[in-house]
Amino acid sequence: MSLALDVTPSSKHECSRKQAERLGRAVRIRTITLPFGPPESQPQYVEFRGFEEFLQKEFPRAATALRWEKPGPLSLLLTWPALERNLHGMLFYAHYDVVPASGDAGWTHPPFSGDIADGFVWGRGTLDDKSCLLAIMEAVESLLTEGFQPQGTVYIAFGGDEELGSSACAAASVARVLSERGIRLSCVLDEGSVIADGVPLLASRPIAMFGLAEKGSANLEIVVRGSTGHAAMPGKGTAAGALCRVVAAIERHRFPTRLTPTVARFFASLAPHAKGPRKTALRLLRLLWPVLRGPLSKNSTLDAFLRTTQAVTMLRAGEKENVVPDEARAVVNLRLLPGDTSAFALARIERVARKSIPNGFLLKVNFAEGGKPGEAIPESRLQGELWSALRDSLAQVAPDAVVAPCLVVASTDSRQFAGSADAIVRFLPIALTARDVARMHGVDERISLENYGRMIAFYENFVRRIAARQWPIRSGASCSVGMEGV
Repeated sequence: MSLALDVTPSSKHECSRKQAERLGRAVRIRTITLPFGPPESQPQYVEFRGFEEFLQKEFPRAATALRWEKPGPLSLLLTWPALERNLHGMLFYAHYDVVPASGDAGWTHPPFSGDIADGFVWGRGTLDDKSCLLAIMEAVESLLTEGFQPQGTVYIAFGGDEELGSSACAAASVARVLSERGIRLSCVLDEGSVIADGVPLLASRPIAMFGLAEKGSANLEIVVRGSTGHAAMPGKGTAAGALCRVVAAIERHRFPTRLTPTVARFFASLAPHAKGPRKTALRLLRLLWPVLRGPLSKNSTLDAFLRTTQAVTMLRAGEKENVVPDEARAVVNLRLLPGDTSAFALARIERVARKSIPNGFLLKVNFAEGGKPGEAIPESRLQGELWSALRDSLAQVAPDAVVAPCLVVASTDSRQFAGSADAIVRFLPIALTARDVARMHGVDERISLENYGRMIAFYENFVRRIAARQWPIRSGASCSVGMEGV
């Protein structure tokens, strides 16, 4: 995530010492994402089983009141039975695997220490995504303690392989089980966006960015073949050089900008809170689009909202410095704007590549082996009552935030439920400093006690509102709230 919010810590939503210590213990369990292959055959799998046992031990009411299942070796499905079985269910999703930490160098507190110091819980997973998972469990345990029972079924699912980015993931196993049982979900709530500040065109107010649509993703492999030989007699060029020309052409020819409905609504939601010329520009964005599209796309964050992006992420050619390689390869990572299919993007990249390849070289462009493309997920248009529950729950923990629908530019596990859910919302109710954004997969990952308490309170408020009265939501139903109230 690249959008961030500077917040002054206070005690209003600060979590309890007991809750912080529980998160710290969760961090100490080294659920580092396993490589591809059967999880049960890998020595580190014991950490994942240990984490699942930890949850049942730490949340005894949830352990007995909810039904616990394992749809796969790295997935958990918890079912909170409803008073009325004929109503649609709600699913909360989070993941408990974390990226490696590459040693302790540079860390103020060791990456798997779970230390509580200076108003933070420190360690890998405190932001991505164990804090979300533990906050959901804290909220459920608290509601069970007071005797709350949902009118509609509440499902809670956790995965242990989100960071692997595989289409055959834990979330897919959960979605398959629900589908086999004929279960239709009213809404899925997953990670994806945050409360953010510093957004161009509106820097004076924090923005709660509810991710209602999601970009697709695909990896393309470009292979250039030529002749090999001694580097002292290279001829008219090499496969490596030809590939460089192709890569340069691809980076020059970016996908065109386009204003999708979700992004248009995002800007429209900001307009009432902007000032001066910015207010006018946001209100009249569609009319002024030919003029504004250029300036907006100069910002890398906004540019990702406005086009299918392409990033050359891997290059490989040659094994020895004095041998001309007969083959060179590049991988291009695509993030697909809703409306752009993976097939369209592949054809466009191949067309640009073929125009730039020198004579005498063979070119092949295709999806990377083993990397099934994921198409963009269209916008969920929320029913007014569900949107109100989200908005009201947020108001309890971040009353100054402007609420706006947004496009999530990364991929989330929630996409696995696109066929079985009427609505998907990607949002973490946390406020991050710009420095903490870089901590997510970097050094000194940590979460403030304020942010963690905010998450717990949000989930408890939302469950209380949404599960007290469940209702079926028609797929594609229009949003019944105006832009100022979104």
